[in-house]
Amino acid sequence: MARNKYTTSDMRILTVVGISRSGKTTVVEGLIKELSSRGYSVGTVKSISCGSRCKLFQNGICHCSRGASGDHKFTIDTKGTNSHRHRLAGSQQVTTWAENETAVMFSKELTYRELVSLYDYDYLILEGDYYSSVPRIVTAKEESDALSRINDLTFVVSGQIANTQSSIDNLPIVNAIENIKVLADMVEKYVFPQLPFADDLGCDLCGMSCRELSSKILKGEASIDQCLRKKPTLNLTLDGKLIDLDIAEAQLLEKAVQKALRSAGIAPANSKIQISAENIK
Repeated sequence: MARNKYTTSDMRILTVVGISRSGKTTVVEGLIKELSSRGYSVGTVKSISCGSRCKLFQNGICHCSRGASGDHKFTIDTKGTNSHRHRLAGSQQVTTWAENETAVMFSKELTYRELVSLYDYDYLILEGDYYSSVPRIVTAKEESDALSRINDLTFVVSGQIANTQSSIDNLPIVNAIENIKVLADMVEKYVFPQLPFADDLGCDLCGMSCRELSSKILKGEASIDQCLRKKPTLNLTLDGKLIDLDIAEAQLLEKAVQKALRSAGIAPANSKIQISAENIK
């Protein structure tokens, strides 16, 4: 049955984490197919390394086991290609534009917010991202693998461990190969619309960090409506006349204002902002 699509601001984001060969990609692949069959649009991000968000990141170097593997130096920009030459010459963003594929490459690590802003789908699945404050699926081979990765945002466990156990740490274990519909049902139930400031603890207007609010929403102890940044708070007037904006238009305006404030180094706050403009066409 086809489902209604969410608005951009209602994109639901989840992450799938686990050790190598524990079943992460199998879970992601299964969810892509199942959610798509239900009428949702799905985007994905594959995290090759934890980058500057790594808790063991020192002096510009990742010191965790993933960084030590060398994957943190991964690049799709093959040496010697024209696009590689563009980047070496100093281009901050290089795009290869072809008949069957368009690839956009940034010569830096994007922030979580910058990365997410590139997507406009019903669901965004992050594979291998341990640091975003979003609902989490843990994949594991055995109990110790799962326990070391389960946190307050985990709502289900999957992976090879599903062959030997049905639950762990009061969480269900679902076999993504045999019961992908059950896993997708849980994604629909638990994964909620993204919080606007989830990458940097939050604006604190609700009295909680985004992580704290996310954890409470996941447990049924809070509602997404408690996020005071979730609903547009801007009104637009022209020569004293209130302009009737729909939700999408108001959200676009608010995002533009937030971006301008961040660029100016001003932290988000519950403040009144006045915009004056002339000769707008």
